[in-house]
Amino acid sequence: MSLLWNRKIIELRRRDVARLKFLLEGYDGLAAVTTVDPDRARVSLGYCSLCRRDLEAVLAALKTEMVLIEVEECSTGVVQS
Repeated sequence: MSLLWNRKIIELRRRDVARLKFLLEGYDGLAAVTTVDPDRARVSLGYCSLCRRDLEAVLAALKTEMVLIEVEECSTGVVQS
């Protein structure tokens, strides 16, 4: 079975970057969070295609508490399992 590895670039307020990382780390394996531009408060969320629905649900819930702007989304490749 082949799985797609995807990436979202999210822009948010600088004060919310650490909070977003902390909250997503609580969902073990949901997404890998990396800061890609600290000046613009942009983070990369790397996730498996099987986790997309769960990640979207978490991000939708977080949008009620913080500003999250999706800047880019792409597939980064196929992971063999």
